[in-house]
Amino acid sequence: LSPQAPGKAASNFLGQLMPIASFTKEWGINEQTAFTTAIIAAISGMCFDLFDRTKFDKSLISYFVTNILEWKNADLSDYKNRISRTVLLDTFKTNEAFQEVVIGHILGDPRLGDPRLPSNSKNWVGVSDDAQARLRQFLSRADIVFFFDQVMTEYDDRHGRKEFWLRYIPSVIQSRPLLNRNDRIRLQGVLRREANKTMHFGTTRGQQSAFMLDFGSILVIEFNGVGACYVYGEQNRRKFFKDMYTNREYDDDSLKKPYYAEERMTHRGEW
Repeated sequence: LSPQAPGKAASNFLGQLMPIASFTKEWGINEQTAFTTAIIAAISGMCFDLFDRTKFDKSLISYFVTNILEWKNADLSDYKNRISRTVLLDTFKTNEAFQEVVIGHILGDPRLGDPRLPSNSKNWVGVSDDAQARLRQFLSRADIVFFFDQVMTEYDDRHGRKEFWLRYIPSVIQSRPLLNRNDRIRLQGVLRREANKTMHFGTTRGQQSAFMLDFGSILVIEFNGVGACYVYGEQNRRKFFKDMYTNREYDDDSLKKPYYAEERMTHRGEW
């Protein structure tokens, strides 16, 4: 095998979109070899170059995720570097199909999982901070869309709350929807189908479901009914909501603390 062999093999792979397993089986090559690792690295680099272009074959998306990101024999540091580079691609930001497949992989892969869950914090060591921040923003955007499109169905969003909060996604650090019993029952089919995307959801015994938007210096808690949203400053955010992803159930008293809130903004007029 010449030093050029991995690059030549990678070019053939991409030309045919050949699965790694098919190649190694056909040629009798163990996947756990430096040669296969070199091929994967070459394919990965070629894919990133293609993703940087305006147009590329859509089939390349699933091929990249299935054969490169999902390859279980990858060195963990190499895998995390590829995840960092993937999430920071302009294509990830602008191409919803690409974004959907990559996020689905990340949330479902035990090497990473949802970065917002404390139980997964160690998994994300080695993934760049910029990539983590961008991913959290996209996940928070999905939370807001889910909340207003799926949870808030009995009330007309006449005040434009959904579009208002979506404007601030670049500033959001993390988010968490809290569903009451009625909404959990009503949406159980969706929650089961989107299990990986909703593992971070919490519960509330309150009359209304809610969602939490953490901006670092402030925490905003919105509700799916009429009324008001609560804005807590950094000190009270640490005091009352330090463990934002707690397994305990929230209630109205724990979410609505008028005395400690910096603002209680009622949804009236130009709120």
